[in-house]
Amino acid sequence: MQDGVGEPVDEGMNRIAENGTQSMFEFIAEYTSDVIVRVDHQGIITYISPSIRVYGYQPDELIGTAGIEMFHPDDREKVIAATAALLSGIPSPHGNPERRVLKADGGWIWVEGSPHILYDAASAPIGVVNVFRDVTYRRVAERTVREQAQLFETAFQHSAIGKCLMGLDGRFLRVNAALCRLTGNSETDLLALCDFDIDHPEDVGRDRREYDRLIDGEIDSYSRQRRLRCADGSYIWVDIIVALVRSPEGAPIHLVVEIQDMTARLAANAALEQSEARYRRIAENTSDIIAMSDGDGRVTYLS
Repeated sequence: MQDGVGEPVDEGMNRIAENGTQSMFEFIAEYTSDVIVRVDHQGIITYISPSIRVYGYQPDELIGTAGIEMFHPDDREKVIAATAALLSGIPSPHGNPERRVLKADGGWIWVEGSPHILYDAASAPIGVVNVFRDVTYRRVAERTVREQAQLFETAFQHSAIGKCLMGLDGRFLRVNAALCRLTGNSETDLLALCDFDIDHPEDVGRDRREYDRLIDGEIDSYSRQRRLRCADGSYIWVDIIVALVRSPEGAPIHLVVEIQDMTARLAANAALEQSEARYRRIAENTSDIIAMSDGDGRVTYLS
């Protein structure tokens, strides 16, 4: 079976059995996706594994060159300092830092190294062997996650409508400034409460069916109008939208809730209905004939 670059795997295993440890190293270097690099005490590459071909190089063209030249200019001083410290027996306090390495096409990849000192027979350091792993995709994924988190944080904190993160037990985990203004409570006060502490008694548990469907995965979100108690004891009508956040394994973690004040809108609708009813009573009880027509002259109302 052929796997990667070089001879068939079965033949490689036979060669290991015949030649021992050196062949084991050669076999691992041949088939690993990581790049194995050995440099001498002057930083000159004396060996580089065939996996470097993935990045557009041939091993022979890099052997004999200065390894530091492959690193991004902004990272070179850090690499030199870390290598000097390693050769002096000082472990890196930062673990295995990530660096940028040049590809043959001029692009850059991020790699994570695992360096080890090489010693001669007199236990004197003669170079370093390093195993580099491409972590570019991981960094891109991490950056995407950070950007999404920053976007959510900005939208959460600066939203004109109330937002909160709520535990599955109904306890407030995070609240934004708009929700504090809406209810007249401080952030500290709200974080000490549960949703049923500020719900109107008649509204407690009214959305239990939708909540259960949300937890069971039958729906992605739901909305409902309810009354919330403000810090001064008054109640306001709000429109809420509830969505569920799950773990990568699919387990429910917490709720994301948006809360918008409906008091003014409901009051305006009620006033409009009263006005319409009043004028309808006048129109239906007057002795005059009242008619309404559209732009084409079609009668749309006649008392």
